[in-house]
Amino acid sequence: MSYTRRCIGLALALGLAALYGAYAAETLPFVNGFETGLGANWTQSGDGTATVSSAAAKVGGNGLSVSNKVVTLSAGGGSGDTNVWVHLMAKPAVSDDSPSMSGITSAAFYLKNDKSLMAYTGGVWTAVQSNVPSNTWLGFVVHLNYIDGIWDLFVCQNPTGTNDVFARVGTSPLYMGTARSNRLSEVVVDSEIAMSLDVVGGSYGYTQVGAAELDTVMVRSTHAGVATNFVPNIGTHSNDVDTLYARLGKNLLSGVQLNDELMNIGTNGASLYRVENVGGGVLAWGTIQGALPENLHWTMGTGGTLVRGAGNNALAFMEYDGALQVPPASQTVGGPDYGGVYGWNQVVNPEANGTLEGGGHLTADAEEMFPGAVLGDEVWWRDGNSFHHWVYLSTGWDTSQGSIPGGAMMWFRRRADGTEDWVPNIR
Repeated sequence: MSYTRRCIGLALALGLAALYGAYAAETLPFVNGFETGLGANWTQSGDGTATVSSAAAKVGGNGLSVSNKVVTLSAGGGSGDTNVWVHLMAKPAVSDDSPSMSGITSAAFYLKNDKSLMAYTGGVWTAVQSNVPSNTWLGFVVHLNYIDGIWDLFVCQNPTGTNDVFARVGTSPLYMGTARSNRLSEVVVDSEIAMSLDVVGGSYGYTQVGAAELDTVMVRSTHAGVATNFVPNIGTHSNDVDTLYARLGKNLLSGVQLNDELMNIGTNGASLYRVENVGGGVLAWGTIQGALPENLHWTMGTGGTLVRGAGNNALAFMEYDGALQVPPASQTVGGPDYGGVYGWNQVVNPEANGTLEGGGHLTADAEEMFPGAVLGDEVWWRDGNSFHHWVYLSTGWDTSQGSIPGGAMMWFRRRADGTEDWVPNIR
């Protein structure tokens, strides 16, 4: 990568063919939070420093501090790495000049000293968003389509590392240069002034860059060897988008690897799917049991369980249509989806052919599903566009608001400290 280095707050260049294949690469999907150091796939150049430390962390115990240094992550490089998501968190400095970029740079951006977010589109630096704060943590997501030579940039101004929502800058895709690379190869960060970096991750993409439904995306973690619960919130649930063969399924393929499994639980029983290679490195959902991917219509409010196998921890990128908020406090639901900890937890009702009993107190199903409940704990679920809830009273669960349908996604608000092993084995 050759350009005149100036005071670059954050410059990210992806898919630089000049160094393609020069190093062992981080294979997709992946996430690196610097918890165990910089990692073997990062290289450094320049006279400054690149230091892993707790002082540079946004999420977890460590982050990366970069000063007067270029750090390069070799990533991807496979034949299928032509539709790719990349994520990072940064606490950037600012620049008063635009850097000179190589013609083979696929995408780049930095923060200017007037608080303009600048993107390298079609070989020209262009302001794509104003009033972006500096010297504070920001989340960035890049969605790249190397075949058509277009990319999207998304920003989150208050990232937490848990189900963050990113808004796309502008309404039209940005453009790669004519001499661009043909696939993801490298992620390059260059800063003369000290900045911090954390949670760098990438995944295959199967959704369309520039699509109207991708104005906002949610980023969530997928943990190798762990079963996690989630609810698809793609907004539009209709026959042309809500199957695993259509747009919904394409969203759910980010952040997974071969042989990972997905369970959908509905009134007709449980359907189980596995990630398969259908040729040329292209992934798709194959059926283990239940309805074919093209016949499974994922109804509003139905949860799923993703069972990751061995491999990399990763990030998943999914279109998002507004925050799910629990009345009456308009509390945005989110939080852990893998255990009973203080706060909000996502749970899937495993009763495939029935419901958790409602209309009374101390139901057997409720006690089994939420052991260790304490006074004031709540369970919320969505039925269409309406929310209902149970609350734990001194006499037990008040389930007077009705029954929770089989397969429904629930949000368990736990008020006690510590953890509780309440997620049942639904396999």
